[in-house]
Parts: sequence; C-alpha cells; structure tokens
Amino acid sequence: MRVLRGAVAFLLSLTIITASMSFWVEATSQTVPSEEEAEVILQRHGFPAIVEKMDVRQKIDLARMILKNPDAVHVSGGISHFDELAEVEAFTNLSDQELRNKGISQKEIETNRKNVEAVLSATDEELMREYGRSQEEIKLIRMAMTPSEEYYNKELDGNIVTSSGYIADSSLGFYLIDASDLTVNHPCTHLAVVFEWLKEPVLALEDEMVVAWGGGLHSQNISLNCYIAPNFLKERNLPLDSDYPTTVPYNIEKTPDCGLKYVIDIQYGNRFICGIGNLTIYKNTPRIKDDTEVIAQYAHETISLNGGITISATPSITIGWNGLGFSYSPQRHVNIPI
Repeated sequence: MRVLRGAVAFLLSLTIITASMSFWVEATSQTVPSEEEAEVILQRHGFPAIVEKMDVRQKIDLARMILKNPDAVHVSGGISHFDELAEVEAFTNLSDQELRNKGISQKEIETNRKNVEAVLSATDEELMREYGRSQEEIKLIRMAMTPSEEYYNKELDGNIVTSSGYIADSSLGFYLIDASDLTVNHPCTHLAVVFEWLKEPVLALEDEMVVAWGGGLHSQNISLNCYIAPNFLKERNLPLDSDYPTTVPYNIEKTPDCGLKYVIDIQYGNRFICGIGNLTIYKNTPRIKDDTEVIAQYAHETISLNGGITISATPSITIGWNGLGFSYSPQRHVNIPI
C-alpha cells in the first residue's frame, strides 16, 4: 500500500512539474510526435508512470525534447517521510524563551501556539480531514501536545527523512529535474526543483529548498511558484479561487556561481502546499565537453539550534551543525554537460 501511495504521489508531483516545462522546448523543432508516439517515447525514457497523468501538450513537449537528445532530460527524486512527534513534544514543553534561544522567531512561536490550540480543540474527524492523518496518528499527535512534567530539554538530533515511513509522519515529495539545451555552443541547463507536502507538518516553521552546482556556472531566470494543491481544494469541495492562499512569501539567497536557496515561509497557508522553483544555469564560454554535478535538498526547520545551510562550489550542501536545525530530504543528484 505504501508503494502505491508513493507511486500516486509521484504521478501528482510530476504532473505539477511538467506544467512548467513547456518553455524548455523550442517551437522550431522539426519532429512533432503524436500523442501515442509521445507516450512510447516517455516510456522508453523511464517515465511510464506519468504518461496517463499528462495532458497531450505536456506529453508531446517532453517527448520532443527527448527526441532531440535522449540524455537531455533527467528526473531525480521520490517520496520521503519523517516522524515529527519529537518536534511537537518539544514545542509543547518548552517556554517561549527556550524556543527563542533555539532560534525560533516570536512570530513562529505565536503561529504554532495557535496551531496547537486549534488541534486540541478540533474533533478527530476534523483533524483527519484537515491533516490527512488516521485516527491513530491524531491520537499520538494529541499525546505529544500534552505537557509532561517528565520532559527535559534535550537537543534533538538532525533527522534525515527516510523512505520507509513512520506512524504520525509527515510526507514530502521532492524532485530535481534538468533539461540541457544542447543547441547552443555554451553550457545552458534549465532546472526545476519541486516539492509537495502530501501530509503537511503540524508545526509550521521556515523551510529552505537548496540547489548547488559546480563548474562556475551563473544563474538567471530564477522564480518560485508555491500554491495549495488543487486536490486539497477539490477534496473539500472548495473552489480553486477560494480564500485559501495560492502563494507564500519567500526569499532567494544566492551563493554566487555555485548555488542558491529558496527560503519559504511555510507558516502562510501550509495545507498540502506545493512549489516549483525554476532557474537557468549557464556560462558564456564555449563548452569543454565535460560535465558537472547539480544537487538539491529540501530542509524543514526543526526546534533545535539552527546552524543554517551553506553551499560550496564542490558542489556541496551543508545542513546546520552536524545536521542540527532541520529535518531534510535525501539529496537529489543529476549530471549536466558543461
């Protein structure tokens, strides 16, 4: 069943991904496959699961690019899970001052105190509907929100999310897609980093989506679109233009010529939130017939001393102090020509 859920989530996420990919395809392409031909091309390229979920234009656009060069398009990613009960327990039992000492802002504290109150006052049915959790998961979350005299202020270890899943977990889909433009004589690759909270966290803190690359490449055309997943609205019979927020505040922090971070304020409407970050990395010098690595990682802030995230041109991504400060996805890797 977990495999099936993961497959369905993968399909949904890649449907979101392909909606932003049409600009990668040149309208001057001489080869325009039919829908049936496009499906075969995608299957041969390793994407059989997404074929039925893509509309005709999306299938044809991606297939045309693959026809130009089968090695030009890659996807790295999957579904991950992490157990958040320790985080909820820590937030419940620590004072505001203790939380501030760990780097949690007063705004985050106030927002999440309200979240905890809302969870404790809601019915099981409401929570199952709003958070997509089972009755057993809701019971465990409520227990973690109950203050305990036996709780002691311990430092939470950095938590790498896993693919195995936990009871009362949060589920995150995270993907890195690259499409290299080989029609130009200088390195130029379009990247998309995509996240989707399939079961969003109960605590809403600040998240960072990080991309790092080698080769001294520059970046441009940087954007991030975040929104509430349409399925969340449809399942609740809400119009797609309802009052649920369709964008979230974010900042972009660059490390020149080797990476950037999308810093996302997940406090703002964090119900099954999704996002697509797009960027182009390039160099104005001729190709050297070599390649370099691109890596991406999603980091969800935790109640722990936050050492921040740093990027180097190796390329590498360093999370906090020995991983403290965040729960984070496995790294996604692709190689691109330079």
